[in-house]
Formats: sequence, structure tokens, C-alpha cells
Amino acid sequence: MARRYISLSTTPPGEVPGQVLIRCPGCGETTPAEDLRAHALVCPWCDFHFPLEAAPRLDGLVDEGSFRPLAPQPAGPALFGRATLLGRPVALAVADPMTSWSPAEALALVALAEEALQERLPLLWVVSAFHGTVAESPWPGVQAALSGLSGAGLPWIALLAGPCYGPPSALALQADLVLAEPGATLALLLPEVLHQAGRLPPESKESPQHLLRAGWADAVVSRQEQRPALAGLLDLLGIEGKPLPRFHAAGGKPAGQQAPGTLQRLFDPFFELHGDRGMADDPALVGGLARLRGHGARLLVLAAGLGQERRLVRRPHNGAVGAAGWRKATRLLHLAARFGLPVVTLVGAPTLRAGRRDRPDVLAATLGQTLQALVTLPVPVVAVRLGSHQGFPTHALSTSDGLLVAEPFAAHLQQEGPAPDATFADEQELLPVLGQQLDELTQTYAVHGPLGRRKLLQRRYVRWARLSPPGDMDLPQE
Repeated sequence: MARRYISLSTTPPGEVPGQVLIRCPGCGETTPAEDLRAHALVCPWCDFHFPLEAAPRLDGLVDEGSFRPLAPQPAGPALFGRATLLGRPVALAVADPMTSWSPAEALALVALAEEALQERLPLLWVVSAFHGTVAESPWPGVQAALSGLSGAGLPWIALLAGPCYGPPSALALQADLVLAEPGATLALLLPEVLHQAGRLPPESKESPQHLLRAGWADAVVSRQEQRPALAGLLDLLGIEGKPLPRFHAAGGKPAGQQAPGTLQRLFDPFFELHGDRGMADDPALVGGLARLRGHGARLLVLAAGLGQERRLVRRPHNGAVGAAGWRKATRLLHLAARFGLPVVTLVGAPTLRAGRRDRPDVLAATLGQTLQALVTLPVPVVAVRLGSHQGFPTHALSTSDGLLVAEPFAAHLQQEGPAPDATFADEQELLPVLGQQLDELTQTYAVHGPLGRRKLLQRRYVRWARLSPPGDMDLPQE
């Protein structure tokens, strides 16, 4: 018998509590309908996410009574308007998973994007198009309207709330940040199984790890944790509001817990972002949005070649970064430039991974793009060297306005390149030094703008390269 989607958003008249049981398509267990509604339509046994209609999803995301619908509101179950999310103003569009997108709803999304641009609001789009779209002609206009938000420095976030087919699937990947529910998937064409209305697509039972490995999702967040996760991301992008509760990624672990321990001790919170939005995610290079512990500065962090737990630096072959990792780094650097976030790179012992998946020409091109982004970023960049490992990946990630080096390796590294701005003995000593370096560079950029970056790079790298003859590694005296 074909498994079918069901709607449980409201209690049908005459339902007797405890007598309506729902069988989960994921694990086969049965749960009373009222218990399933109390868990936001998430199976308590296997975390399978049932489809959720637009109205109850909106109630679970925004502050109570804060939603103001867009005028005119298109006919249909999709909702468009503005609200607050834990005190943070946001424009949002919430799709219904059981209907196709009509031209009227696409035009309403355009109007919402224009209103968000005029009012300087971030935009949240809950994307779900289980049956695709009725017409494709309005979607280039939607793309143009949403691109205007990125050009104005306003964030727009896509939340994938189940299977998504048709033009919305292609457009969602252009968002600044992409979150997904467990079981979400993207495809331009409807699979054959969906030609029979109501059939459950096989992708909806994929694990969160599969979604991250695909490379198109920044994070997979369970339905109960989406509200604090979205508010936390808005806070890290400069949209502040009420104090945030702790949120967890899919699987019950706090966001960033899978990252190396060094990142957890230096930054709080740390929200790890995954994927190159094209092919894969490379865990050898970790990146995410964060605040410096004890300082509060909003940052974008890149880390490569770091160890786990008490090990500060991995062995070189364990920190090999492939093409997907460099594509992810470039994407995150462009994100930092768009929102004016200083960049901190933690450099341990990264190496290059070449093989059947990472051809040498592709690897060279992706690493060159990352280096170009680091050299041309309009925001301060601070590199923290945690080891003495040498190599092109290490020097590329160390391209920065400020260079901090661990004391055991400072003397050795001074023979290999420009002198560090400061040294530190351990992570506790690194925190105030890093905060002071960020403050000084932020003031330099505020005064001199892009000229300040060119002067810093020339002083640190160009002058050293010109005055250091081949075979003579002694630094020129200032």
C-alpha cells in the first residue's frame, strides 16, 4: 500500500483523545495524534518530520501576535508578511507543502522582497514545493528581487521544509544561508513516484548526514530547534533582539559541538556552516559564524588542520583539504564581505588532498579562488598560526592583515615569512590578544577603508617579498 502524506495541524471534530493513532512512515511505530501534534508533528521514535501546514508552522516560528500579513495577501494557504522572531524583525514567506506554487504566490514573494528592501528587514523564506510550480514565467522576477536584498547587505535565509521541486529548488540555493529539516531534498524535476498524487518521496527519509554531505545545506535543524537557530543566525548577522536560548543541531548536539575543541573554547556561540552549495562538504576545513568569547565581536571563522579535544594540531595527512573545502571557504569569505564580518583563520597543519575526486587542476583553481578572496576582502582578516607546518595551504590561509603565532613556533616561522604582530602562550592568552588585534584593525578599516587593506598587505607581504633575496631568509629590518 502506498504511503501517503497526512495533515494533522488541527483537531478534527469528534476526535476522541488517544483513539486516533498515526503510523510513522519512517519507523512504522504508531503514536496518538494529539501526542504527535504536541511534538510539532515530529515522530518521537525516529525524528521523522511529517508535513506541516503554513499556519501552524508560522505560529511555531514567530512571536505570538506579531505577524502582520502582506497587503494584498494572495488567495491560498501560503502566508506572506512581517513579524518578529524572538524580538528580531523579519519579513517572511511560509509555503504550504501540499500545494503547488502559483504565479500569484510568486508575485507576492516579489512584493515581500521589495518591502523588506524598503524597510531594511531580513527575509526568511520557508521553502516547500512538493508538487513543483504551476508556471515558471514569474521566477526570473523573484530571482531579481531577492538578489536586490543581497546587493543591499540584507540577509535572506531559506529554510527547506520538506521535498522541494521546480524553480523554488534552484532559487533556494542562492540564499545567504540555507537551513533544512531532516528529510528535506531539492530537485528540479518531480520523481516518477510523485506522478501518483500523495506518494511519499524516498528522499524524505534520508538522514541529516546525507543532506550535509550533499553540500547544499549549511545546517540541518530539527523543527523544535528552528526558532532559536534562526534567531541566533540573525543575531550573528547583526539583527539583534531578545537573549537567545541554547539551540541544537539535528541529532540533539549543540550547534558547533562537532567542531574541534579549540573553536569551542575560543568562540561562543559558534554556528558551523557546511557545504560548497554545489557538490559536497569537506569536514577538513571548518567554517562558521561566531562571537569571540569574552569580547562579543561578530566574526566569520575558518579553521583547517586542527586536532580534536586536547590535541592542538593534527598530523598533516589528517588535515588534507580538497576542492570542496576551498569552495566552501570562498563562499564563506564572500558572505563575510557582504555583511562586514571580520575574518579569523585558525591554521594548524592543512595539506592538499588530491585524488580521483580532487583533480590537480580543479584543486589549484579552487585554492587560487580562496587566496584571491582573502587578498581582496574589504574586511579585517586575522590569522592565528597554531603550528610550524609549512606549505601552500598554510601560507594561503595565513594571508591576513594581522598575524598571531603560538610562542613555540614564533622563532621558526620568522625565518619563513613576515614577522608576527604578536605571540601567545596558550588559548587563554590568545583571547585578549586576538580581541585587541581585531579592535585595532577595525579602527584602521574605519579610517582608511580599502586603502587601509592595501597598505597593510603591502607592508606585510609585498615589501618582504621584494627585499628578501632568494636563499636569504633573514627578514629586512624596518
